[in-house]
Amino acid sequence: MTCAERLWARVEPQSDGCWVWQGAKNSDGYGVIRTDAPGHPLEYTHRVSYQVSIGPIKAGLTIDHLCCRRDCANPAHFEQVTREENTRRRNVRRARERREMRQWDQHLASIRHTERGKK
Repeated sequence: MTCAERLWARVEPQSDGCWVWQGAKNSDGYGVIRTDAPGHPLEYTHRVSYQVSIGPIKAGLTIDHLCCRRDCANPAHFEQVTREENTRRRNVRRARERREMRQWDQHLASIRHTERGKK
């Protein structure tokens, strides 16, 4: 079985459009797969998916998960970007998540405050 065949056999399509890798993952949650390339026994599944479906990854570029899901293997969810752009996007996403968590915490605190006032 080729690397591509192993990849597609282990992805599970989700209702949100992600194709979730069902095989091994590294400690950061990225899917990894054994490759056929000598000297490179393991590769990230998103990179293999991109290369098999779209083409080579240009030198100096990396693959950004537009869906923000590290175990997604859907090539439609990927974009080649520089490492700097990928880092910038990650930082923007994290800042947005922190802001949303603060807003949620404030919302819960206001509910608790209102409930205490009703007693």
